[in-house]
Amino acid sequence: MVLQIKRFSYGKFSKQKLNNRVKVPSVLNLSKVIAYNHHSSVKDPVYELVGVVNHMGEINYGHYTADCKNPINGRWYCFNDSSVS
Repeated sequence: MVLQIKRFSYGKFSKQKLNNRVKVPSVLNLSKVIAYNHHSSVKDPVYELVGVVNHMGEINYGHYTADCKNPINGRWYCFNDSSVS
């Protein structure tokens, strides 16, 4: 599942990016808020966070990085253009 959070504020004559932090859980369980088939072949709607795309800058320009979890060792890495840390 891909979840996109758009964080903008629109006024009558202006728009701006909201810069406050958003906390997200590492595991998201949606079984209480969405209907799904309880058949044995259908998995519960439980999702593990494996990546986050970050934007730094203003609404019309900026720079993107990504934080991704390695599925083998469970460690998080920051991808920033040609560097990984």
